Amino acid sequence: MNEISILIVDDDRLLVEKMKNTVDWEGLNISAVLTAYNIRQAEDILHACPVQILLSDVDMPQGSGLELLAWIRSIGLEVECVFLSSYANFTYAQKALSLSACEYLLKPIANVDLERVLKRVVDSVQEKRRTSDIQPEPFAADRSKLWEKLLLRQALWDDMMRERTANSLFRPKEEFCLIYMYVLPSAPGKLEKTEFAVLDFRIRDGVTNFFQKTEQDSRRGELPETERDSRREELLEAVVHLSEQEWILVMHCGEDWMTMKETIRNLARCLRQQMDHPMAVCAGTPTPVENMSAGMERLDALIASVVMDEDEIIFEDDWTMRKRTTAVPWKVWEKELLETGKVARTEERILCYIEEQRKNDGWNRNSLSCFLRELEQMMYFYLNEYGYSYTQLFDEQEFDEYERAAKTSVGKTKEFVLYIFEKLKGGRKAFTSQEDVVCRIKEYIESHLGDNLSRSVLSQEVFLSEGYITQLFLKETGSSLPSYIAQRRIEKAKECLEHSGLPVSHIASEVGYNNFSYFSKTFRELVGCTPNEYRTSIDKKRNRF
Repeated sequence: MNEISILIVDDDRLLVEKMKNTVDWEGLNISAVLTAYNIRQAEDILHACPVQILLSDVDMPQGSGLELLAWIRSIGLEVECVFLSSYANFTYAQKALSLSACEYLLKPIANVDLERVLKRVVDSVQEKRRTSDIQPEPFAADRSKLWEKLLLRQALWDDMMRERTANSLFRPKEEFCLIYMYVLPSAPGKLEKTEFAVLDFRIRDGVTNFFQKTEQDSRRGELPETERDSRREELLEAVVHLSEQEWILVMHCGEDWMTMKETIRNLARCLRQQMDHPMAVCAGTPTPVENMSAGMERLDALIASVVMDEDEIIFEDDWTMRKRTTAVPWKVWEKELLETGKVARTEERILCYIEEQRKNDGWNRNSLSCFLRELEQMMYFYLNEYGYSYTQLFDEQEFDEYERAAKTSVGKTKEFVLYIFEKLKGGRKAFTSQEDVVCRIKEYIESHLGDNLSRSVLSQEVFLSEGYITQLFLKETGSSLPSYIAQRRIEKAKECLEHSGLPVSHIASEVGYNNFSYFSKTFRELVGCTPNEYRTSIDKKRNRF
């Protein structure tokens, strides 16, 4: 079976048909050309037919090509990928490379250039076929499936161990270690859905590469003798994706648990270097295979109670020896904050306390939850004392995102504290009357028509929340912020068209429009004609006089 198939995925049907009919597929030794117009159709084809090469657009209405490749990687299909895109987007290209795409090409591309690239990909596929003589071990595959069923709670371990199949796959007293990994967003907010498959591929690829390097180093004698002894057997048993942000690694245990701990630390360090997001790690103690149910219960209890900081690894046997949180001086902080209004000083004291407790291993889930509740209560007392409403200073969605992240790690708790106190300090500088707020917003807009005038920027200028200034501006002026900004920008553009000979594209940029088509559309909607038509009409009026 030396035939090579290619799947072309692009929502531009004319382009797909053109490539299908004009590229020299026979000369490239490609025997079958399959086509799809969205990633759902592509997934159906990949399930049904063997495909060796994927040629895909990046931006498509029903899902991106990056999402498709991430899905391909997550299910383990051996497919070489070439991306075609209309955008020279570094982020897209970087993500494509992280998913092991062969090429990232820009449209339009001549057939001769595309064929040159595809020839290299075909050669790569054929070379891999010639050199690939490693067959997966059936027992290893079976063991991996058993771990997946166990950890996803699709079967009970005790029931499986009673079955002949499971008993024949494991040696008596064989020990394993379960490593829980949780990927946190690098900034407050939820991870995008398309990121989960990318993260899954990166974790699986990173883990596999780490253990392959470990085995190679061991065979070359580059590790100390004691470390080589504990790594002679294959350490990695399985990688199981539990949920969107959670994974469990199953490691086969050697005799030396201290060496195993160091291996786990090195693995976590290696994965963190490859990720775009922080990652928390918990590791259970070595557990005999026949007692794995108890090992899972212990790990579940550990995950439920610990506060997982992104810069550390929590080991089950170390956690049981940790201290617990000392009393929090809320009365002292509250008195200082309310009576003296020393916001920055109170913020510093709270951050110091959080760090001190972290160093003393004093945080657990219950103590952190109580801490966050008391922190928010103190914040509400402060707002009430100084006459602010919650919505004036805080956007509810943003606040909820910071609060949700704060419950996951000590680092995110610190970010939550910084966020709250930044808003409280800003409130001291905020304009007191609603008229002053609107006036300041108008002044800022007028002097920054060519700059970013997002709600976020404007809210920071007056130290109030985005939602509050949006409602206040509409109430005071009768116009929404976007409408007012568009009106002022077009008025400025009209002045430039009347009194300067600058190109229209340059004027568009001067008044904050990087997209010329959008500028022309907005201008026509508000003025009734295009910018060029407006300039022509002004010239005609002048010529009359």
